[in-house]
Amino acid sequence: MGAFDGPHPGLVVVGVFVTLAVLATAAAPPDAFHGGIGERNVRITDQADLATRYDVGLGELRLDLSDLVMTESAEIEATVGAGELTITLPEDLVVDISASAGAGQV
Repeated sequence: MGAFDGPHPGLVVVGVFVTLAVLATAAAPPDAFHGGIGERNVRITDQADLATRYDVGLGELRLDLSDLVMTESAEIEATVGAGELTITLPEDLVVDISASAGAGQV
């Protein structure tokens, strides 16, 4: 008898899903899920409130800087392990962007 028609076919199905989860975790960068799970909406208008890093492990991060008044240059890092990252910037702000995706689109 094969594994699927034996007394425990459900264990095979569970084993397949566990294997896929382990492979996905192994392929992800070490800090891919740093920052928690969920949806984060962050709106910054004052440069003093601007953090150097924004993270979401799994979910969505919306960083709204459209009303930010810059008095000096700043560098931030925003990461989403799995999900979507949206950054809204002022129209007249000069930026230098470095972006990458492990799996997905930039």
